[in-house]
Amino acid sequence: MEFKAHIEKLGGAKNWNKWKRQIELLLRHHDVIYRDRECPSLPAEASAEATAAYEKAQKAFVKDDSLA
Repeated sequence: MEFKAHIEKLGGAKNWNKWKRQIELLLRHHDVIYRDRECPSLPAEASAEATAAYEKAQKAFVKDDSLA
């Protein structure tokens, strides 16, 4: 079955909230956005292992985000 969505064009402030919600739902339906993902952060006093793990997680996050 083919998925079709009808979203009214953005008309400025008058339909911003409705348009934004519809776009978010559409993108979430197609697995483009994830609200539960956050950019990894590195603690101030991080060991070499923690820094390496952070860099790996950061690369994965940036890659996934660029594909969205």
